[in-house]
Amino acid sequence: MLRRRLGLRLRLLATVTALALIASGCFTITLPFYRVNTPVDSTAKGAPTITETFRIGPYDLAPMGQPGFDELGTRTMPRPSGHVAIKRIDWAVVDGNGTAIGLDKVHLHHIVMVDESRPDPLCPTVGTRFAGTGAERTPQVLFGNYAYVARPADVWWSTFHVHTTSPAAVSDVYVQYKIQYEQVSDPADYRHVTPYFLDVTGCWENSASEYDVPGGGGPGSTHVATATYTAAQDGVLVYAGAHIHAGGKQATLTRDATGEDYCTANASYAPGGHPSHPNLGQLQTISWCKLHVEVKAGEQYTMQSHYDNEYPVAKAMGIMLAYVWHPDS
Repeated sequence: MLRRRLGLRLRLLATVTALALIASGCFTITLPFYRVNTPVDSTAKGAPTITETFRIGPYDLAPMGQPGFDELGTRTMPRPSGHVAIKRIDWAVVDGNGTAIGLDKVHLHHIVMVDESRPDPLCPTVGTRFAGTGAERTPQVLFGNYAYVARPADVWWSTFHVHTTSPAAVSDVYVQYKIQYEQVSDPADYRHVTPYFLDVTGCWENSASEYDVPGGGGPGSTHVATATYTAAQDGVLVYAGAHIHAGGKQATLTRDATGEDYCTANASYAPGGHPSHPNLGQLQTISWCKLHVEVKAGEQYTMQSHYDNEYPVAKAMGIMLAYVWHPDS
């Protein structure tokens, strides 16, 4: 009994001491809201997952550099019907039989999916840019009960660009996207994420998201382009994926207040060289980040794209798509 009372007194003394230190400003305890109120839930809350495949095309492309070697523009995009919670999107370039077409034949420069039924949170003159990829084919992935929830009347469109990379014509080309989703019976089952299209050039209507890397920096040099964003709401960042072009090394997302590296998305290259970047080769993949970190209203977050600066890169891009759940929205 005496030992028990002594233990209680010691714990009480420790608590009082800690409170006194906090009050004096000598000691602080930080309890990020997401760790307290939004634990990771690894179990999906809705119906069984459905996988559905969609395509745009076919496109018949001439040999590289000849008239008709590329297809670009905007168009409406097919989507799952009904009220759905999107959990994953995978991308490919395929022929009519569904067989993948290699990077040595066709290059997917970019595709950006836009939900015109919601304004974009960063550039409200366009719809929400909620998914996309390029040669890297990075999937968009959401875990637990996080999801991008599409309503029955939502309309999707895209801007895209695909072209040949070989001296031979390529016919019957499709851009394919495979969506994993759940039918929504109760929206409260999901934490609906807001997509943030972070772009080092700002809003794409000003520049088409393109800028030039000057080159001439010598072997091993790096050119860095930067954009800083101020968070308007508290939230939880759960995914980040990047898009850069050949010559790019990585894209990063940092929390300025703490210096934390929230995401470093690294590019990897296929062997064999590239006409403009013989020291790197053909861009093949870019890593992506599964996260569960806080976003605080009023704080700044910096996105950077890093390119090899030995050789110039015309029309480079530096983009990071981030999914944030806002508990109060």
